[in-house]
Parts: sequence; structure tokens; C-alpha cells
Amino acid sequence: MTFRDLSFPTFAALICILLFSCSSEPKTPQEEAFSKANSLIFGSSNGIFHGDTPADLALAESYSSQLEMSQKLNFTGGKENRIFSMTGEHFLTYCKTDTVQNRVLFLVHVPQLKRYEDDAKDALMDMCWLDAAYLLEENGFSPSTYLCIGLRGSMFYKCTINGKIGGEPNKFSGGIAQSTDEFEGFF
Repeated sequence: MTFRDLSFPTFAALICILLFSCSSEPKTPQEEAFSKANSLIFGSSNGIFHGDTPADLALAESYSSQLEMSQKLNFTGGKENRIFSMTGEHFLTYCKTDTVQNRVLFLVHVPQLKRYEDDAKDALMDMCWLDAAYLLEENGFSPSTYLCIGLRGSMFYKCTINGKIGGEPNKFSGGIAQSTDEFEGFF
């Protein structure tokens, strides 16, 4: 196989992986741990949901399923019958809970995120926040639990939502990529 045999999305993904792995600065343990977690939601070949503990894995599975159901009910459009899909049209999800600091992180690879217009991204962030807050409250987390959600497309995080699950979220989107510094702080 040569580079000419690769599809454009696969070729672009390989180039990005090479660029990001060639950093001259040594990574901190938190950056390494985040990078490992992030790589789990790169494509569906690694599985659909992930977590470091059985409880985190169960939350990731429930959240991924809830997002898929909510998306089908609330959104239309998207490219049907795509030949290449990194997600298999699933919400690939990683969950990390920190009971000491009372906080939860969800990292989510959203199918076809690049096709969402700005107003649809805003609605997606609202949907993700409501689904996560409901799930966590149903699983015994208090309204004072800090929740952080990172939504990524095929390569970059495009949206970040954070705040206490009992309150109004802070939502950030736009630009080529969102910073991953807050996510790294969970590791």
C-alpha cells in the first residue's frame, strides 16, 4: 500500500498524528494520560465507550447511548451512508470521575461534527449538557458536582461545556480547535 492508496480522511489523520507526535517538549504525566484517553475515542475500532474504572465505563456507555438517542430525536441532516466513518456514527465517549474533587469529565467524539452549523453546535452543546447532568444526578452525583464535557470532531475539540451540574453551563466553541488544558487537569 502506498500513500496514493489512502483515502483523504485517512491520509489527513496520519499527517496530523505525525505532526502532534513530533513535539520537541516532553509531555507531563497529565498530558500523557490525557493523550492516551483521547486516543481511545479517535475511532470506533477501539470501542464506543471507555473509562478507567467499571463505574466510569458504565457512565460512558450510558452517556453514549443517551446522546445517540437524543441526536436522532433532535437533529436532522448529516451525510447518509458514508463510505468512511471514524465513529461508525456512534458518540465515542470517555468518562473520568474524580470523587475527591467532586468532578466528572466526558470526552466525546461526535459523528460528523464538522457538518454542524453554529446554531446546531449550540443546540448540541445544550443537549450534551442536559443529558450528562440528568445522567449524573440519576447516578447519585450532587448538584454541586463540577462537570466538563469536551466535544471533538475527527481531529480537534470544537466545543467545551463546563460548570456545576445544578447550574447553568459555560459553553465555548469556535475557531479551529479548543484548548485541551482543562481536560488534562483531570488526569
